[in-house]
Amino acid sequence: MSKIVIIEDNELVARIYERKLIKEGHLTGVALDGRRGLEMVRQINPDLVLIDLNLPEISGVDVIRKLRRDVGFAKLKIIAYSADSYLLNKVRDINPTKIISKKQSSAQDILDQIEDLLDVNNDEKNVSSDKFMEASHDFMSESPELQKKILIVEDDEVVLNIVKTIVEK
Repeated sequence: MSKIVIIEDNELVARIYERKLIKEGHLTGVALDGRRGLEMVRQINPDLVLIDLNLPEISGVDVIRKLRRDVGFAKLKIIAYSADSYLLNKVRDINPTKIISKKQSSAQDILDQIEDLLDVNNDEKNVSSDKFMEASHDFMSESPELQKKILIVEDDEVVLNIVKTIVEK
């Protein structure tokens, strides 16, 4: 079981990744901006970070730069992704483990890359799942974006219930 932090400002996208990774047996935490993501990584010490490069508060490029300067995270597995080719080129100099173009990859491709990078037998990091879940919940509950009211308009009841469940969580 690996610990993964997802830093993605689109909550629906983040929740899709989160659900797939949980289904695969991983512990996951989600941060919706770069500042919270950086704090979460430093607190939880995950096995891998999946990070969108275009983020509010602190850009994904700057989050990776800060992590790479920190000796404790210099070898952290980081998958950086974006649809913005300028950001993809800019991040190459700061050495994420993988760089993925959203334009050329599906969500499943990104999930496959995560699985390829993870070492299932990694016992080096020993944080209990309760502590991980508590820490990731703290970051989510602090988020004022999650306190907003959302109107979902969808004529397919199954899709509506899925989106509603994701948004509520």
